[in-house]
Amino acid sequence: MASSSPSVALLAGPQLLGMFFNWSLQGILTIQCYFYHLWFPRDPLWLKALVYGLLIWEWVQTGLITDVAFENFVYNYGDHAALVAFHNTWFSVTIMSAIASGVIQGYFAWRILMVGRSKLLTTGIVFMSFAQMCVGIAGGVMLKVVDPAASEASAVTPVISAWLAGAAFVDIVIAISMTILLVRAKSGIVQSDDMINRLVRLVVETGTLTAAVAIADLVCFTAFSDTLLHECPALVLPKLYTNSLMASLNNRVFMRRITDGTIAVDSFPMNGANTFTSTIDRDRFSAQLRSADRLAERSAAQIHIQEVVLTHTDEPLQDGKDSPPWGRRTSEPYSKTRVEYV
Repeated sequence: MASSSPSVALLAGPQLLGMFFNWSLQGILTIQCYFYHLWFPRDPLWLKALVYGLLIWEWVQTGLITDVAFENFVYNYGDHAALVAFHNTWFSVTIMSAIASGVIQGYFAWRILMVGRSKLLTTGIVFMSFAQMCVGIAGGVMLKVVDPAASEASAVTPVISAWLAGAAFVDIVIAISMTILLVRAKSGIVQSDDMINRLVRLVVETGTLTAAVAIADLVCFTAFSDTLLHECPALVLPKLYTNSLMASLNNRVFMRRITDGTIAVDSFPMNGANTFTSTIDRDRFSAQLRSADRLAERSAAQIHIQEVVLTHTDEPLQDGKDSPPWGRRTSEPYSKTRVEYV
């Protein structure tokens, strides 16, 4: 009888593509971390430790994946048994991906707590994230203990499937929760609402992307278990998590817009209060400008915890009364702006 073994293209091809994408996303992640280092030197130590720790973690993962590539395509070229073996992927793909996803989902759960002040929602997300991480670690350990051929991993299929389904579900919950909370923060002011719309798009895009790849990995792993089609999304998934985190952090730099001698300071209090936007003249309000610059360099945590209140009072100038603070007399209205951190 003819053998039903899958072709080499369905075994080696997904691995090779996954490794190419893994290296590409690792390069993007490194560039994002470099920009983060330049743009946010005043971020708290714990956030820097998270960013740089994840960068090192991902470089280790990429190094281990590269070792697998050499095992398959250099040292054991043409060996079918080596091609379908797990090598170190029980750790580098399954366990490392589960830990990275759990940590990053935990960070986004913390942001949801800062945004919505909902302890119940945050607790639920943290619990589900921790559960899927533990299931992923258990699946990796089972792959190491059982050590079957990668194309015949039916013994651990339920565990790996539960991990991928859990990770995708948590990503969707985070994306929906952040979207609802951000939409509630809209105030009707066009400039500020546009900024919130950009944040919503970023949250939806990153959340749905990681969820879609996890679901694709799940489908390939369960429906095409006699092939290695699942290797491609599996090798990409951890890099998508870390890149989504860095995109969220680096996006803060675009919340400050500087044009023609003025700086636009946007504040979007995440507790559902109104949003205010103010334009401050560089030459005339230097103190407020410095405060705004410091605000732009603060971490996402501090921006979410500390609400910026911009109080506007537009009054026409009257002789001898309410003269502008820089001592110039004019009949044009001027705006007195106060920036407070509460």
